Amino acid sequence: MTTPFPLLRLPSLSLIPVFQQMEPIDVIAFSLLSNRARLMSKTRGLSVTSIDIMTVNHSLVLDIVLGDDKRLQLFLRLIPENLSDFIGVLVNNKIVKWRNLGLSRAECIQRIMDVTNCASIQELKFCETESFHALPILATLPNIEQILITQDCNEGFVHKMFEILSKVTSNIDVFQNRMENLEQFQKVLMLNMNSITIKLMTPRDPTRLRLSLDDLLICNAVHLHLFGVMISVKDLNRFFMSWMKNKSNPRLEHLKFITVEEVSTDVLLKGLNVIEMPPTTTRTFRVYENSRCREKVVTGGMDVMRLDGTQATLEVRAMTRITFVEFYVRIIAVSLLSKRANNLSKSLRKISPRNTYLKVKSDHLDISLCFATWYNVELSLYFYKENAPDLADARLRNRAFTNENTGLSASQWLERVLDVTNYESLTKISVEGTPQFDVCDAFAILTQLPSLLIEESCGDRLAKKTLEILSPVTAKVELFKIPYENRTEFQTFLKTNLNYLFINTHQFSRFTLDDLLVTNALKVELLRVTLRLRDLNQFLTSWFHSKHNSRLEHLKFRIFESFDETCLPEILNAFPRDQERTFRYSKQLDTSLKTFSGGYDIERADGKKATITFENKFDMMFTDFYIWP
Repeated sequence: MTTPFPLLRLPSLSLIPVFQQMEPIDVIAFSLLSNRARLMSKTRGLSVTSIDIMTVNHSLVLDIVLGDDKRLQLFLRLIPENLSDFIGVLVNNKIVKWRNLGLSRAECIQRIMDVTNCASIQELKFCETESFHALPILATLPNIEQILITQDCNEGFVHKMFEILSKVTSNIDVFQNRMENLEQFQKVLMLNMNSITIKLMTPRDPTRLRLSLDDLLICNAVHLHLFGVMISVKDLNRFFMSWMKNKSNPRLEHLKFITVEEVSTDVLLKGLNVIEMPPTTTRTFRVYENSRCREKVVTGGMDVMRLDGTQATLEVRAMTRITFVEFYVRIIAVSLLSKRANNLSKSLRKISPRNTYLKVKSDHLDISLCFATWYNVELSLYFYKENAPDLADARLRNRAFTNENTGLSASQWLERVLDVTNYESLTKISVEGTPQFDVCDAFAILTQLPSLLIEESCGDRLAKKTLEILSPVTAKVELFKIPYENRTEFQTFLKTNLNYLFINTHQFSRFTLDDLLVTNALKVELLRVTLRLRDLNQFLTSWFHSKHNSRLEHLKFRIFESFDETCLPEILNAFPRDQERTFRYSKQLDTSLKTFSGGYDIERADGKKATITFENKFDMMFTDFYIWP
């Protein structure tokens, strides 16, 4: 026999461990009860692999992929109205019903995305024309990665869908054999999409969809895939000629055309002045296929060049009853040709990685660009002092190639790459070794940087210059070496208004009382750096008397001496606390909150409170000092 328990009557901190033990399906169900339930459910920190939505049988079907390959399906009925009071749930091959307590369909989806920390719908699939009534609901979603329209949707619905949802998606797959309203269809082609894919189910039908040269020229997608669409080879040739003259879509990176008809290479290549590359030549391009960005290595092929110096590769592959024509455009390399090419690259093709990680090494730069969780680009630039004015070697995913350097210094190369890839996405810079080149000028363009790492092998001169330039704009600084020759220089650095300072080095192995008192970071973490018990107690006493760094919120350190609550100065009047508490930082650091149990509370005369905790690990005492807001 079970007895109902009023869960929300528990204190918030007591609810957190309860939610940690709940199954994801229970957390999602609980979040739909009320707004307070939603807020409490978010403390679970639930995350999902993906959420897909399908419209079928007058319903929205949410396919939620949880961890460990577990799936959860929710069925939201749209009509009739009397069925909207319930949500169908399929889990472990069992169907149950949840009662809907007044949420609209849009609110249900948004709440599920919120509590699962899902920023976007992975795929939205339309399976029927009767989905008109779903469009206003779906228009409220923040982002849809991919929209797929099956052949069961009529042309009127397709155009209405684009009108309503084009602002919340960037990738579209259309399975349509023909389009009668070509004027409306051209509006679709002109949308600023990342990818447009058109697939015909009847590739031999003479009445199937046909695209003209004008249709190709007005298309504004970065990736255009045409499967079975009717296009004359002569129009394809004229399109490539227009591209060479800068008279076509400047955003295009990849065109893929598949046809069952014969493609005459003589007609296709006429006037293009292609350079046929040997089979040993490899190039790597970014493509978007099967709803995923990935890298594709092209061997051989034919290279063409645009008037502005942009290079592209054309590939024609004839197979049994089918021919592939693919066209790849290089983007980042174009920005390195000249200042004008750099400006054109930025204005015509916006590359926006989610994160960028830069490593400065002795003889090269490593640049890691993350465009999505499934797509990363690793770019290495090598510079050699004796021939740097002429050549710069690069390595992309373990494939090497050499670019002619047009007079750029290493710092200018880095500036170009960061500029064309949107340097605001730069997440972390790591500096190591003693580089043969100078990149510090490029650092000066940065206005914000989440994290900077100075490796133990980094030369003192480079480390100091890097810290001088980047410390004012960096949230977190990690030091695996101290590049300063004396404590005066070191303490000058400690006075910097950092958010998070992490020191992990034996240099200046003893952190003194003076070092603690001048450190001006919000969070300070000291590893392989020890504190003497006397210095620690003097610091705590200074804080108690309001004589310390007023910005400090959290100090983490270790001490080798015997140290526990009995060693604390009596003037602090420290008293023990057993309950679990959550500490929140005033700014977003490596984490926004820290949950801990126990500790000893200290309160000074002005009402300011702090907590000190002790933990013994590996025969060393680790101590945390939290100052409450």
